[in-house]
Amino acid sequence: MAGLEMNLDFVLRAPKKPRIIAICSTLIPMILGIGIYSLVPVLANILVDLKLLYTRLGKLALTVATHNDFYNWIMFALVFPFLVNGYRAIFSMPCVIAFILLSHFVLRPLLEKIVAKKPNKHDWTNYQLSFVIMGLFACTGLTDVLGVNPLVGALIYGLAIPRGSFTEMLMERSDDFGSRYLAPLFFFSGGLRCNVVKILQTVDLDFVVIVILSIFTKMVTTFADCRFGFCCYSDLVYLHKDGYNICSYSLLWPKTAYRMNMLRTIQNLGFQTEVRILVCVHNPHHASGMVNILEALSGISVSSLRVTAIQLVELKGRVTSLVSVQLEHQSSLGFSQSQSQSSKDMETIASHFHFFAQVHSGNHAETSMIMSPFATINRDIYNLAMEKQTSLVLLPFRKHWSSDSNLEVTKEVFGEINQNVMKDAPCSVGLFIDRGLNSLLNANLHIIMLFIGGPHDREALAIAWRMAGQHRIRIQLTMVRIILCGKAAMEDQKKESGHEELLSAVLDKNKERELDDSRVNNFRIMGVNNKDTIKYEERYVESDDDIPRVVNEFDQKRYDLYVLGQGKGRHSRVLSEMLDWTDFPEPGVIGDLVASNSFGSYSSVHVIQKYGYGGMEFGKNYENNRSCHPPICKPPSMTRSLSRMF
Repeated sequence: MAGLEMNLDFVLRAPKKPRIIAICSTLIPMILGIGIYSLVPVLANILVDLKLLYTRLGKLALTVATHNDFYNWIMFALVFPFLVNGYRAIFSMPCVIAFILLSHFVLRPLLEKIVAKKPNKHDWTNYQLSFVIMGLFACTGLTDVLGVNPLVGALIYGLAIPRGSFTEMLMERSDDFGSRYLAPLFFFSGGLRCNVVKILQTVDLDFVVIVILSIFTKMVTTFADCRFGFCCYSDLVYLHKDGYNICSYSLLWPKTAYRMNMLRTIQNLGFQTEVRILVCVHNPHHASGMVNILEALSGISVSSLRVTAIQLVELKGRVTSLVSVQLEHQSSLGFSQSQSQSSKDMETIASHFHFFAQVHSGNHAETSMIMSPFATINRDIYNLAMEKQTSLVLLPFRKHWSSDSNLEVTKEVFGEINQNVMKDAPCSVGLFIDRGLNSLLNANLHIIMLFIGGPHDREALAIAWRMAGQHRIRIQLTMVRIILCGKAAMEDQKKESGHEELLSAVLDKNKERELDDSRVNNFRIMGVNNKDTIKYEERYVESDDDIPRVVNEFDQKRYDLYVLGQGKGRHSRVLSEMLDWTDFPEPGVIGDLVASNSFGSYSSVHVIQKYGYGGMEFGKNYENNRSCHPPICKPPSMTRSLSRMF
């Protein structure tokens, strides 16, 4: 299992920082007399469980751990023969070295040819896999005859097996048996051989010195590496292999690791501030659509984009997380033909975003993979968004655009992931419903922004405004304010609300109304200078029947993209009741209406949820207000509106 998990190419081509730290923290303690052998999967599982694997420190820790494990095995292979056979091991070492070379230059190419004939891991039967086990026992028996521990032969055999889907399949099938049966038996047998009472009765100074050296030499050498510039002191927690220390320190680290970033929304960003965006995709098709949204947000002469694109892959088994980290480092080394489908998808995804960064100068894009259980992968997204200090997380909708011009559900679990992310996201969230949105390199883009009111609509307006402000030729924006009157504006009060709650709701309603009016008036004033690319219209809505009618009126004009607010914070009982009838709650009332196949729209939809307003509460009605709110035409602050774009 250690050989299957360890990627030799990754170890040999790794960056200098983790390699030097691993060498120092391994060799120096061994020179002093004690070699602490590693259990890298334990560290990987701890990092996965704590959702730290895909942070900068988590990646550094696991990279160092992998190298440390490799060097420990090398030392074990070199030292063990002398401990068992004494000077006779001099004759064993050349034979072992010859076996290593034979396995690498003869056995590995032969296995690559065999595996290449069956690229699909499901094509392998248990009978065929039994020959793999026979090869394992053959290698262990050979190294035992040569005077080396059989574990070394198993490791060499695992390293010789070519990387890819075949390796992942072996790990998936072997992991449960190894971790649930063999590993407990190993530790049980070790416990039987260990006499704790005798150890305590014979404790002397030598024993104490050995224990102290085994604990502190690793810490001292790692601290010295960081002292001379290989990493910062805060990284020390993650560079020790002891599982208990990792657990203890990591529980405290998330509370102080990140400083609160106040620029977590697009609306609060300055006109020339760099926009940091985290893009989540599941497949290359999602990536191509997301790139088109990024093109609309990118500007050459204004603010640049710093994009972090991640492919979300479901974690299967205990050790696959190691493979994912190694695959990420392999993205710069090139992919072999024997790698799994997720690796090939990652290469395609990376090419999409790297092409975007090359075409739109000034922008930066990096790609990686997150492999985690889908039930908790939202926490990995949170941590990465906080580390990258992003202002917007882009998510793909659970439906995809099919060949018969309909939206079909890809996987229901994608919707669950989106809902989990939207519930407590550390920044604003954009949900993209792709109906074949064209690239700006090929065609102009016509955008419509429907503004009803509330914080999410204001954030959506800020994004649409940024799109129109940065591309005065390629993008045309129509902003429509839907004004709720009569029955459509009636408040949906909670029955249990008292006088204090009612007074607070009234004050919040008035404040939201002023913020909406100020934002819209600023937009109208700024749009006067861009009449060719920006248009403003108003529509009054008095009942639930009027909302689909108004949306259908504008949909007949065939806009390329809708930009909508998710909807929480609106104060209308009608919208709250319509939300109960939606097929999918993530896009909100208007987003679900436009995304419905029965509505007949051909436009893509970009739904925005603003950070700082509690996130989505799926399955619950929203609090609403009850009155008609026509625009209040107060003179806006010209200084403020001109100093900032939004």
